[in-house]
Amino acid sequence: MFEKMISVIIPTYNGGELLRKSLLTWSQQTMSDSDFEVIVVDNNSQEDIRSIVNDVCAEVHRATWNVRYIFEPKAGATNARHAGARASKGEILVFADNDGLYGGGNLISIREAFKQMPEVGAVACKIDLSWDTTPPKWIEQYAYMLGQLDYGNEIRRGKLYFNSGLFAIKRSVFEQVHGFNPDLIGGKMIGDGDTGLVMKLWNAGIPIGWTPFATMQHMQQVAKLGSVVGVALHFYNVGVANSYALFRKNDFFYTKSVRKHRMISWLLSVKYWFLYNILRHRNRTTYFSMRQHQGERDFYRNLRNPDVRQEVMKKDLY
Repeated sequence: MFEKMISVIIPTYNGGELLRKSLLTWSQQTMSDSDFEVIVVDNNSQEDIRSIVNDVCAEVHRATWNVRYIFEPKAGATNARHAGARASKGEILVFADNDGLYGGGNLISIREAFKQMPEVGAVACKIDLSWDTTPPKWIEQYAYMLGQLDYGNEIRRGKLYFNSGLFAIKRSVFEQVHGFNPDLIGGKMIGDGDTGLVMKLWNAGIPIGWTPFATMQHMQQVAKLGSVVGVALHFYNVGVANSYALFRKNDFFYTKSVRKHRMISWLLSVKYWFLYNILRHRNRTTYFSMRQHQGERDFYRNLRNPDVRQEVMKKDLY
């Protein structure tokens, strides 16, 4: 499988200028053009993503560079990634975000990692944060929440984690575990997305490899994500993901453990709201705890929406 095509799948919802920069880095791979393809999945953007892809292709001006544009109308990164996977030809699927700058040796490094670790089902890659301006010092301790990932300077394998900014997975394994779990509907987090995919690999006993030689510089805006509110959104999404994972584990039934978790989530969200807003414990730890428990609580609230409930309760989306 190691000499067969690799498919790079990039979901995008708007963010056209970031996508332009990101695509240009994929045009600079040291791997032969005949060995990989790039699929940009337009997830019903308001921007003209097709024109941006065409402009980048014209700028690269290399007929052998295999880039395709496809359109996925159903909102959500999971839906876009699945559409890209279905349209792809590769035996190795590389999932990447539209706001990253990627190393020129990424695909060769990923292929080499699978060669060295044939037993792994997926390979996690190194992700660093690239800020547009200097972020506040305190943000460093929460870099992992924003997607930074680093397991060291040596190739390794084990019960590791990856995130969707950049990772690779064997097509056969991706199909075996039925792809990603749900993530977004209408801008609302409803599931655990790529975290759920990691958990499915762990539960199936499929090891994950690591290569530090495939890299992403994740472009971040201080004004958007380098603030307390920006980081708190990630804690909120973790809360949603925690509730979804428990609900899924219980086959989407309101079992005793689900009802207990629902009640505890509500009580903790009230507790931390009271600490933050009434007792004026205005520190980041309290605020982030409040937002995470609100996410856990809101997952159950959002199930009142029939569209959300229908999407959440699909066992396998791929």
